[in-house]
Amino acid sequence: MRRVPCQALVRFVLTPRPGASGSVRTFETDTPLPPPPPGSSADASSTQPPTQRAIPSWRNLDPTELDTSAYADRKPVQTLDRVVKSVYPLEVVWSCYETLRSGRHLKLLESTDFFRVAHRILNEAALQRHYQRGDPISYSNFPMHLERLSAYQRDILSQVCHDWIKTRKPLQLLAQRSESLSKSQRDTVRPWAQLIADCYAQLGDDTKALKILDQLSKKGIQPSLRVCNSLATLYHSQNAYDKFMLLMERLILYRMQSSLYIYRLGLSTFFKNNRYHEAERFFEYICLLEENPPSFVYISLFSTLAKAKQKASAYRILQLIEGRNLDLSLPEGNYLLRALAQLGAFEKLLQYYNSMCAAGFIPSIHTLDAMVVAYLRAERPDKARFLYDEVQRFQLIPDSYLLGNLLRMFAQLKDTAMTENLVHTVMTNATYADVNVYNNAIYALGHIDRCKEALSLVRQMIHQGPAPNVFTYSIAMEVGLLAPRPVLRELMELAQTSDLPWDEHMATALMKGHMCLGEVREAQQVFDRMVQSEIIPRISSFTVMIAGYSRHQHLDDALALIARLPDYNLQPTAAIYRHVVMGAILSRNYPMVQEMIGRMTRAGFIMGTTFYAKVISAFLNTDANELALATVQECLQRRITFDRNLYTACITTFFRTRQFDRAIQYMDQFVQDGHHIPAQLATGFLRSCAQPDDKQHIEHVQRALEQGQISRPDRLLYNAFIKAYRATEQPDKAFGVWDTICHQQLKPDHTTLICLFETCAYYPEYGSRIPNLLAEAQGMGLQLNSPSAASLIKTYCVLRDGVNATLLLAESTKAKILTPSRKLMMSVYIVTLIQKDAASRENMERWLSSYYTTLFPEMARLNQLPNEELESTLELLLTSVHKDDAEDVV
Repeated sequence: MRRVPCQALVRFVLTPRPGASGSVRTFETDTPLPPPPPGSSADASSTQPPTQRAIPSWRNLDPTELDTSAYADRKPVQTLDRVVKSVYPLEVVWSCYETLRSGRHLKLLESTDFFRVAHRILNEAALQRHYQRGDPISYSNFPMHLERLSAYQRDILSQVCHDWIKTRKPLQLLAQRSESLSKSQRDTVRPWAQLIADCYAQLGDDTKALKILDQLSKKGIQPSLRVCNSLATLYHSQNAYDKFMLLMERLILYRMQSSLYIYRLGLSTFFKNNRYHEAERFFEYICLLEENPPSFVYISLFSTLAKAKQKASAYRILQLIEGRNLDLSLPEGNYLLRALAQLGAFEKLLQYYNSMCAAGFIPSIHTLDAMVVAYLRAERPDKARFLYDEVQRFQLIPDSYLLGNLLRMFAQLKDTAMTENLVHTVMTNATYADVNVYNNAIYALGHIDRCKEALSLVRQMIHQGPAPNVFTYSIAMEVGLLAPRPVLRELMELAQTSDLPWDEHMATALMKGHMCLGEVREAQQVFDRMVQSEIIPRISSFTVMIAGYSRHQHLDDALALIARLPDYNLQPTAAIYRHVVMGAILSRNYPMVQEMIGRMTRAGFIMGTTFYAKVISAFLNTDANELALATVQECLQRRITFDRNLYTACITTFFRTRQFDRAIQYMDQFVQDGHHIPAQLATGFLRSCAQPDDKQHIEHVQRALEQGQISRPDRLLYNAFIKAYRATEQPDKAFGVWDTICHQQLKPDHTTLICLFETCAYYPEYGSRIPNLLAEAQGMGLQLNSPSAASLIKTYCVLRDGVNATLLLAESTKAKILTPSRKLMMSVYIVTLIQKDAASRENMERWLSSYYTTLFPEMARLNQLPNEELESTLELLLTSVHKDDAEDVV
């Protein structure tokens, strides 16, 4: 198709067609157009080929340079109408209009003329916002935005509306009765009134706009949705969520269907102002207007409530979602999954995810990343393999964020092989040569006990890239806290000698490292240097310093630093008070504990579940069991919600104060709330059962184990069972634990052997089981080591079995299994004397003479003592040997 030059197209449009008639004004062909500016397409049309389109550029046109005086007294109305309909810019339109105003010719304009000028101004603003080169131009269906109108456009629109209403009084038709209006008047009143209402909405006068809409509604004329969109835009820009409610009530009154645009702006306004209850009411209005509200309304409301931690409201909307067959394709499906991940509803998350994938849904990497982050925050890395397999199943290419979060997840899971595999992928794929991915790789290596490899990766980043940032050194020093001290020191030296600018993140990481090394004064110097460098410390820096002071019992320095917080417009946080409380408990400064708790109460901090759990644990760690019990009673009185940590602390407090019935009561409640009893908690409970009356309490733990209520039972738990059975005079059950361990395919360790040897020492009638026990242990590849050999020798001494004690002592020493203490050797020698075993005594004397010549005077004295004194001496030695095993036995 041949392209027509722009000026020729204008003349064609403005030329009247033959025989045209009707109410629309026709134009005379001899009326000249305003001259185009120099350099426009009209001047160049003779030189340009006809196939090339010339687009006029009048952006810099000064309206005062346009000569319109020739048209002021001749045909000004026709000139304005032509310019409005043409491709001339808005400045030319306004120049012609101003000519009419200055010549007092506005009375010549009909309402249709005002209507076209106002409509042109609004569409000009819409075009500026929406039109891009290559897009088709359309003047309809533009939801007007208040911010789209420039100050210039707003001023001329206001003037045109004022002149229109003053000159032609178009709104007077609304005051007349419907019966008195002709059909033509009724047809014209709607667009005129709607446009004036739209102009008022654009100009920010919503009162006049709503008044016009109400009058239209009374006459049975349905208001335009475009005006409602403009009002919604105005309210959104003003954060007027209360007016949104009034707008929705009017929409219901007008019996008109709203638009998705209003729904989006309304929900956005309520969410932006944290008005979640009003957002739910707005949602109810939407349900009144729409028989089947669109999917995004449900998903948007649920997503925002989940992000704002409004769990009760979010679950209520989720129930509505489940009751409807919503379209959960992209992007609504991704938003729903991310919201479920943020809400922590992992069962629902997997249920929706599996059903959507079965229906052909393909998740995005951002959705999978949100799921990974949610599981990370919930400390549930067990889904790492599942999420990684999903990435592989849909053949997605993970970005740096998803790969980094998967690295962290596998590291928390302690999956060494998979973590090393992903780190290798990072190191060998140039796509992931990103500092954020490398930072996560450093974190992952540190958490699988590859601290030296993490240090090597930091060095590689320094010399080969990507260049480390402050977060690199911060993460590296966090890893260094898990590593040997030389590694931490080297990481701190690398951070201090780097060329990175000194900032708050770097200083905080260095302070944390110094505090970990016990270098309190060095950490103070880093803090002072940060302040002297005119770096404004954040609350995190103060928190690190106060936590370090409290941990090292420098409570006066911690309080002094708290007093400096107002100088930086900061206030103490709950974490700061908690650190000081823990430090005061550690130093047993209980009055300061009460003072800090009083400060927290006056500051309005809620001492919740986490706080009480940590305080109780701190009291237990310092053996302040009575104070721990008093804190538990305070929790019960204040009806604090119990979580896993608080349950653990309270149960520990009860069994340490020998309130086993209450401990069992809360242990049962712990299980009813959906938790599993930690094996460590059950182990501590059994270790407190040291009296014969505790048999029923041990049986309760045994039943919990048989019913699968104890998570991950280990050898420590079974060893505690042996000790508890031994203390409660149940040696048969103690030896039965050995069979249980073997049946559970948990290989017994030397501690298990030691516990059984001690049981034989307590109950000599079970000493005959020792040979079978040793044979079974050797059959499983378990050989005696130094502590177990020493324990068995002591058991032989208690059983007065000098022969076996002497042989085992000689064999263990010859095989370099242990270096016996003097007390242990003397105990064996005394047993040979008591038993009158001459051969064993001579072997013992011969063996001892090759090691200790100073023992012979003691041996000579022992040979002269009666059996009664030898027995008492042996008991004294065996009692002290039990206490000195760790020091004397190598």
